[in-house]
Amino acid sequence: MIQKISKAPVKAEGFLFFPIKGKTPSPFPDWVPEIVQQNWEEDFVSSWRFNNEYFFKTPAIEVDFAFRRNCKNWLGKALNFFKQRSVKSINLWMPQLQEDDLKTAILDFLEVPLYMEYDIGYFKTVKTNGSPVEFVNYVFNSYTQIQKFEKLVNDGKIINEAVNETRRLVDLPANMLSPEDLFNEAARLREHGVRVEKVSEEITSRMGGLNSVGAGSTNKPCLIEIELNPSDEQPILLIGKGVTFDSGGLCVKSRDSLPEEKTDMAGAAAVIGIIKSLATMGYDKRIVALIPAAENMPDGAAYRPGDIVKVYDGTTVEILNTDAEGRLILADAFCYAREFNPRMVIDLATLTGNIMQALSTRYTGLFCNDKELERRIMAVADDGGEQVWPMPLHPDFADEVKGRFADLRNSAISGREAGACTAAAFLNYFVRWPWAHLDIAGSAIEKKGRSYRPVGYASGVGVKLVVNAIRSFD
Repeated sequence: MIQKISKAPVKAEGFLFFPIKGKTPSPFPDWVPEIVQQNWEEDFVSSWRFNNEYFFKTPAIEVDFAFRRNCKNWLGKALNFFKQRSVKSINLWMPQLQEDDLKTAILDFLEVPLYMEYDIGYFKTVKTNGSPVEFVNYVFNSYTQIQKFEKLVNDGKIINEAVNETRRLVDLPANMLSPEDLFNEAARLREHGVRVEKVSEEITSRMGGLNSVGAGSTNKPCLIEIELNPSDEQPILLIGKGVTFDSGGLCVKSRDSLPEEKTDMAGAAAVIGIIKSLATMGYDKRIVALIPAAENMPDGAAYRPGDIVKVYDGTTVEILNTDAEGRLILADAFCYAREFNPRMVIDLATLTGNIMQALSTRYTGLFCNDKELERRIMAVADDGGEQVWPMPLHPDFADEVKGRFADLRNSAISGREAGACTAAAFLNYFVRWPWAHLDIAGSAIEKKGRSYRPVGYASGVGVKLVVNAIRSFD
């Protein structure tokens, strides 16, 4: 999609207006039709057609706690209106807002058209009718605003395109995205000057978590290492869970949940999207990313409940549940991360279904051992419109994962009780730095649906959040 900003409308097939209650322009620009001016603050949808151009006016919106949600929802509905009429190009007049609110609206308005551009049916041989808007011209009130927000618009476009790339990876079926395929997808980052390698088998052979999880699959596991701006600088280190299909192993999942298990690599996909965004923007600090990639399948070679495995630093883990596999491959990645002496670590993982019991599918759970890091992540989450909620790392949860026959157990004594917290406690055992763990098991897939986010498809969650967090550190 082409997105531009200007002081005046350009020739297009549609025009979209977003009135704000109590903010009637005075005077209206001469390109706003009289009928639109007369209905400016009415609380109903209005649409007209003049001289082969469609005009769409949303209801007047309050600048309140629901402002972002309402703007996104109405923009999605408006773009669907244009799509149904095969309108390919529109002018979008930015609302009359204070600077901070206008910045928020710009970020949201950039996100929605690109989100809707994503082709959710690219494997279908028969395409549905209609096509998304291909060109949006954002019309500002002054040249000063254009100059002030031009970089925001350019960076927002880069991030949202990377979000769509992340969504594509998550939505790929497992027969098209093995651990080796995931490495090949990550290797495309080399086009942006990023170093991408597979960690040698000499090293990964000592990763008992990764190898145990991948033992039941014909597709070999691997550890993918990515580096942006190689140097001796202490890096920010990212880790993304890359289970390309999670059958649950011998503790096999239910039939109903299995089709969605191709998405258990959403953390890995987000890491690829984050690196792509930062590289495209020209970010100049060192970032290292690790993706432990494996397929959790049940065959004669699969690991069993009762097995004891040894992860990369020698810690022993008793296996109680082969469906608690993510923490095992992440443990090896955390241990290997010590080789880079990172200044902080952020991991993204579809780690526990239990996080949905706590936070529904709208929120990402944040577990953090550093108050300043938590504060920064929550601040950029609020700014960027991502829903994140802090969760506890209480010492009692660490007691739940202490082993009986080994150092640790991969499933808590209390079973499913506080499962997201005990999983985070397991990871915390291996942590040596300021650390943030993002459990995206609920938020990685759109399970509710909105006007601009269809049900059942990947959300690309975490890309915008972590990119903005990293940029805020410097």
